[in-house]
Amino acid sequence: MGVIEIIKGVVLPCVQLFVTSATGIGVVAAFLRFTHKPADAVKERLTALETRLDDMDSWKEDVDRRLNDDDSHFKALDESNKVTQRALLAIMDNALGNEDGEAELKDARKMLYEHLSEK
Repeated sequence: MGVIEIIKGVVLPCVQLFVTSATGIGVVAAFLRFTHKPADAVKERLTALETRLDDMDSWKEDVDRRLNDDDSHFKALDESNKVTQRALLAIMDNALGNEDGEAELKDARKMLYEHLSEK
């Protein structure tokens, strides 16, 4: 038996087995990377959406707070309108010659001063 026959009989099959195994492992690794890549992308998108949702929760709380503040603001405007309208009615009654016009004007003035001093 010569060296060439030993190489052909023993070494060459071992090298072929090694190359075939390495190629198989490379194919399996590529397949696993390919199958896990979409899962990683989904995880990243889900994390981004959860972050946006957390930001929206804080934004919702801010909007709710502002809406509640607006409600009290509208109530204050309504009260201010009522006081102004009462004062205007007292002025019109006095201008029309109502007997109690002077007393109504004094009451309206007092109410208007109190309302303005509260603000």
